Amino acid sequence: MSRIVYFTNGYLPDREGVSKELLVLHNHFSKKFRCETYLHNLADRWQLSLGRGFVSYPDRLLPIGYPLLKYLERKADLIHIYGSLTGRLYLRLIKKRPCILTSASALITERLEQCAPAWTSLEAIVVESERDSKTLREIGVDSKKVFLIYPGVPTHNIPAPPMDTPFTILFASSPIAKDPDSLNRRGVSLLIQAAKRLADCQFIFLWRGRHTETLDLMLSRAGTDNIKVIDKIIPNIDDVLTDVHCTILSPEDWDECKPCPNSLIETLACGRPVLASNRVGISNLIELERCGITFSPDPAEVQDAILKLRNNYEIYRKNALPTARRYFSVEEFVGAYVDLYKKLGIKEQ
Repeated sequence: MSRIVYFTNGYLPDREGVSKELLVLHNHFSKKFRCETYLHNLADRWQLSLGRGFVSYPDRLLPIGYPLLKYLERKADLIHIYGSLTGRLYLRLIKKRPCILTSASALITERLEQCAPAWTSLEAIVVESERDSKTLREIGVDSKKVFLIYPGVPTHNIPAPPMDTPFTILFASSPIAKDPDSLNRRGVSLLIQAAKRLADCQFIFLWRGRHTETLDLMLSRAGTDNIKVIDKIIPNIDDVLTDVHCTILSPEDWDECKPCPNSLIETLACGRPVLASNRVGISNLIELERCGITFSPDPAEVQDAILKLRNNYEIYRKNALPTARRYFSVEEFVGAYVDLYKKLGIKEQ
């Protein structure tokens, strides 16, 4: 029986998009393919589930967990690293092959050339946007090793709120970086400025408990009353999407956003259009399929994009669900990895 070991730096399926993707793969290959799968995770807390093949410990305890990492490495017929090409920890520690890496987190531009030598021994690199694929080709990565596989999410149409109610916009990408400046790099200030200009719109910020005091201060200084902050984990994003017309993502830089953000594709999968900064990896796809509007990270452009979407809502809304089904179905996502694993010798039992 084949053994697959997944390695990742963080595994929080109730709050993190990368973890949701990994959970889908882990569940599929541990059941339908009857492969033995394990998940080794460096996170901020201890977790252990022998039955599900999952272990997690804080990265500061890596010297203690190193023997476990090497034990799981030896058991593996295939190693799959899930995270970022510019996160080098597992690339440095893992020597066994075959090994593939899914770059599901933002590429940190300044680290690309520094990290590139560690990719040479990988059998395959999976990216989640055309931009990332192009970036790798431009720095000399063999195109035969690069595979574009979009994440998969369940699709189900949820009727949008009536248009005679306040136009409601969801922001579901609160910063997880340690420095408070990450709020502005994620575009939080841009959205607050847009809220001040668009008093007849309602904004909902889904938050994750980090830099809450900084956010409260920003909102207090702005004096806005049309931003609602939900500072708790929402296991099912549909519970929030039911009450919104669209979702917005407004990073000021490519390095601040995963290439294919779950908040956007989950919105499309519910039949809602999206608004995205042109620093989002799938912004070109959004333009191509007319399932939303893209903008430069500028206050005036954010405002104009919101008004354009509201005034032409049905045109963009009708393209949302077909786009999700075309690019982001769970079946296509899993099937693409089934094919890739087969190329590397992991086949159905």
